[in-house]
Amino acid sequence: AGLAALASATGMSPERLARAATRKTRRFVLFPAIGGMDSQLSLQAVPTTHFQHGQLDAYGDNRQDALLTVRFPDSDLSAVSDPRSGQHFLGPIAAESGLIDVMSSMSSWTMRKLHEHGDGNMMLHLGALTNYAASFPSLIAQDLALDWLRPLHYVQVAGSPADVYCSSGLLTSAAAQPVNIPVLDANNSPTLDPWKLMTGADAGVERFFRRQVMANAIEASKNLGKQLLSAPGKTVYDNFFSSFQGAQSIRGTNYGTSAEFNAIRQAYLNDIAAALARVRANRRFDDYYQVPYTFSDYAAVANAFALTEFLIKKDLSAVVVCPLTPGIGWDHHDRNPLHYLAQVAGFTCLRRFIETMKTTEDPEKPGSPISDELTWAFTTEFNRTYNCWFEDSRWMEEPGTGHGAATQILLGGKNIANGRFIGGIRSGERSETGVAFDGVVGTFSDLPIDPSTGAPDPNGIRFGQDSLLPTILGAFNIAVPRDQLTGAQPLPAILKC
Repeated sequence: AGLAALASATGMSPERLARAATRKTRRFVLFPAIGGMDSQLSLQAVPTTHFQHGQLDAYGDNRQDALLTVRFPDSDLSAVSDPRSGQHFLGPIAAESGLIDVMSSMSSWTMRKLHEHGDGNMMLHLGALTNYAASFPSLIAQDLALDWLRPLHYVQVAGSPADVYCSSGLLTSAAAQPVNIPVLDANNSPTLDPWKLMTGADAGVERFFRRQVMANAIEASKNLGKQLLSAPGKTVYDNFFSSFQGAQSIRGTNYGTSAEFNAIRQAYLNDIAAALARVRANRRFDDYYQVPYTFSDYAAVANAFALTEFLIKKDLSAVVVCPLTPGIGWDHHDRNPLHYLAQVAGFTCLRRFIETMKTTEDPEKPGSPISDELTWAFTTEFNRTYNCWFEDSRWMEEPGTGHGAATQILLGGKNIANGRFIGGIRSGERSETGVAFDGVVGTFSDLPIDPSTGAPDPNGIRFGQDSLLPTILGAFNIAVPRDQLTGAQPLPAILKC
């Protein structure tokens, strides 16, 4: 009765008041790699001994009729085991980035690719091929706002409009619409200017930042195809402005020029430099110095991860979406070394972020690390083929890869059954779908799995991209909205709640 009376007096719902009283500190971070990342180099490698058909050619052979092109020797792979699903192999990037050192803090899930690129990301983040839906970061942000609303409650660190599109979604609560902080300027160069201007106290900040969020809102509207959000009477402009108003509470402290923030940023830059030095020392690609990515290009990656770490450590945000490598595309059908180096930089920063969250005290729970109340995910809409792709004669010396037939996901943190390898990929034979990469025998489709253990099972279920949304919402005990219910089921094997 007292809660009902208070709700009536304040105009707040009883649920909101009850949640606010407990002041939970749950947090969520999404690291998307839009474009289809080459998981064979890192998260899901296949030894040459697993192939049953065809000749294996060396990377430098470059024959157009090559069945399978070996891009690194089996000695570069790392074997890892899960007592439920057996032995798995990680590519050389797992060691060079240090990701292998934190694999016990996450689970890897190989799932079925249902669609590619834009449609694939809709399936992953919205759970269906529709713009009339909320992404799981949006739904989580909306739910966590019931506990309490952070100053920058939902932030998308973006290097391109595609980053904003990936996880905007539609909302029923204006408060959870994201603030967008670009880490690349109009010339595609790394920049911290928006972060400095947003948090600075000078008179021009409000005008600048309002123009910026409106511009982002317009871009998001075009990408989503609709300006109306699911909240009645609310447009995308109203919701972005709501987030802008919430951001004003951090005015007066210019975080972009603070010694603490820049020390975080420098630590990521140092780790990237050390990882790239390991690549050079190991001579994974002899044409390392010919790759047209200079070290300064990775400043955007460091900026993005530093922003994410700072927002979470300071409890300025409940939900952050941080591209694994902002400004560096993934759909490489040529120049494979670019793909390799980008993954090294991205996964090096992911490893550092995970380690930092495990050793940083939660500002709301003294004596406990932030990782106790943090859940995170890495997504890419499809992996890539083992064999090389020769798009045309220009790239005979530096071929890339084609689109794979499965999707690779990482989940970690609170309510995730960490240290598991869910599923696997079929190697050495054509899949039952009849789809082979580039017309060559040996497709890398996902394997059916036992839902309770995640182990490959010929009589099991092939979970697809649309199962990610209900699974992640399950980690937060959030029901899938009624208008987003599909036949896709969550995967119990990866949840610990």
